[in-house]
Amino acid sequence: MKMRKIVMVATLLAVVSGGELSAQAKTRMLGKITHVKVTKHKVTGHTTKYAHIKLTGLKHGETAKTKANKHGKFVIKVKKNNLKKLNFKIKATKRGYKARTYKYKAVKKTAPIVERPEKKPVTEHVNLPKPIETPSITAPSAKPAPSKSTAQQIADLRLQLEQAKQEYTKLYITLTPGIQKYQVLNSKASDLSNNQTKARITLVKARLELDKVTPKDPKYAELKNAVQNAQADLNKANITYYEFTDINKKQLENYGKVQSKINAAGNHVWDIAHQLATLQPDMPYEGDGNDLVPSDIHPEA
Repeated sequence: MKMRKIVMVATLLAVVSGGELSAQAKTRMLGKITHVKVTKHKVTGHTTKYAHIKLTGLKHGETAKTKANKHGKFVIKVKKNNLKKLNFKIKATKRGYKARTYKYKAVKKTAPIVERPEKKPVTEHVNLPKPIETPSITAPSAKPAPSKSTAQQIADLRLQLEQAKQEYTKLYITLTPGIQKYQVLNSKASDLSNNQTKARITLVKARLELDKVTPKDPKYAELKNAVQNAQADLNKANITYYEFTDINKKQLENYGKVQSKINAAGNHVWDIAHQLATLQPDMPYEGDGNDLVPSDIHPEA
């Protein structure tokens, strides 16, 4: 009897810990919503690729949603709302990820402060002797650096943007094989985690059926055997999942470092492109990433 109690306690601990670790393994956080640019009827920004984007807080019953592209960029347009004068939220969701929210607050214009001239006190005029004037020696003032023209700023940013794109392309081509390998490993880990969930559900159902009968019932032995088989399947699923994640732990950790390097290089490109777009708002945006990497080496989503 003591041995049976020990086995039951160990089994329950395996079920509880398996569920917690599996949930932690499957839940990831979406990338931050960055590079948000709001105009009267359009919002652009960047987050995790293929995330679902939705605007909340719109008026006049209008809804607006879209999906980020393979580089994480998204564009949402509205017709009835003036987004520059509205407080709204951008919500990003994706299956298997924790959602992200970005709050936008409209900038309120304040009336300029008019300063009233101070009244000068009336003072009695007194004739005083003139002070002796002494020549003052002052250091020559430094000449201010000439400011660059808009055309020169645009030329400088174009050069920086080209260099940033080349660096991004170099990193992407070098590190893409690591990302593709991670995607294979992550897909396998997800399948094993799903097997754990299915086995756990089967075990719960089998126990519920067993609780409905007494040991004297003719079906008791059959239902008890079903519980034992379901428990064995769950134990096997747990062992398979943990062995797989332990063996590939370093590779999964390395993926995070690889993705961080690529994201940093991509953010540098988008920052420069945003500055360029500010200086020339009528020109096409040059930081969407479509021309950064040849299409034949993009990893599959």
